[in-house]
Amino acid sequence: MDLVPHALKLLNICTSVASYANIEKILNIGICILRGSQKSSAKELLRRIESINAKVLCFL
Repeated sequence: MDLVPHALKLLNICTSVASYANIEKILNIGICILRGSQKSSAKELLRRIESINAKVLCFL
């Protein structure tokens, strides 16, 4: 099952959320969805989401 589209939807949801705390929660769900995937597209998206999450944590 390809979970990348679901993780991308979560990433898009973050653009309309105003609270950094809520964005962090959504990103963590995306990280959980993608963690352990062997697909290169999932691994790349996971790295992107982890990078975004690290930046969001600076604002909390």
